[in-house]
Amino acid sequence: MQPLGIGGTLLLFIIPAAILYWAHNFFIPGFMGKTGYPYLAGYLIAWPITMVMFFIAALVGYKLEGNALRWSSSALRFRLANMTGRDWLWTLGLFLVSMALYFGLGSSSQ
Repeated sequence: MQPLGIGGTLLLFIIPAAILYWAHNFFIPGFMGKTGYPYLAGYLIAWPITMVMFFIAALVGYKLEGNALRWSSSALRFRLANMTGRDWLWTLGLFLVSMALYFGLGSSSQ
């Protein structure tokens, strides 16, 4: 497998990173000023779009390495593994703690 190199890596990831920077520092404040919506509304528009761009960049880099677009080879390359029962318990526990904090502290913002 031939490495992509620093130039290719910069091209694939600097562009989405610059767009993420622009979204947080220019788009969201502008969106708030024009619409009056809170920061979170602009964030929930800008963040998923930039994360999709990073995902596309990762897939392009993966394909440029000469890999096949199959789940088995993708999982191996991106080091994805099945979650164990203990991992699921941690996930459930952290979700419950975050929900308890969200609903428990939600009234303090008013």
